[in-house]
Amino acid sequence: MLCDLGGGLLWAEGLSITEENGLLENSQVFFLALAVCLSIRHVSYVENNTVRISHAVLGMLFLSIMIREVDINRLGSAAIWEKAELVIRLGAAVVWLCLGALVFRKWKTLWRTRFSILFSPTSFLTALGILFYMISWYFDKSTSPNQEWNRLWEELLQLNGTVFFFAASLRPLPLYDPAAPTSEN
Repeated sequence: MLCDLGGGLLWAEGLSITEENGLLENSQVFFLALAVCLSIRHVSYVENNTVRISHAVLGMLFLSIMIREVDINRLGSAAIWEKAELVIRLGAAVVWLCLGALVFRKWKTLWRTRFSILFSPTSFLTALGILFYMISWYFDKSTSPNQEWNRLWEELLQLNGTVFFFAASLRPLPLYDPAAPTSEN
C-alpha cells in the first residue's frame, strides 16, 4: 500500500519512475535481491532438510524473477552483454533442473509435510506476491489509450509483489513432520 502511495505521488509530480531500469524496477530488484540473500541464509543455517529444500526453491524463484526484471542486455551496447544474459539464464535453468531432481528424490518427505509448507505464512506471502505479479500482466498487455498509466500500475503491482516475496523470506518455514523422530528431554 505504501509502495502504491509513494509511487503514485512521485509519478504525479512528473518524475519518470516507470522507465526500464528506473526507480520502480530497481526497487523491485532490490527487494528480490534481499529475498534471495535471506533464502540462501535459511538454506545455509537451518538444520531441517525439508526447510532447506523449500527455501532453496523459494530463493531460486526469487532469483528467476530478479533475472527477468534486470535487462542485462541493456547495460551496454557490447555484444558481450547479450552473451552474459544467455549464460545467466542457462545457468538458472541448470539450477532449476538440479533443484527439480532434489525435490524428486525427497518427494516423500515433502509430501508428508505438504500441509505445513502450503499453509505456512511463508507460502501465503509468496502466493500473494505471485498474485500481484499475475495481476500486473493485465496492465502490461493492456491496449488502453493511456499506456503510461498502465505502465505505472504494472510496476507498482510488481513492486508490491516483490515486497511480499521479501516478507516471505524473512523467517524460515515452521514445519512439523509427523514422521520425524522426536527428541524427548
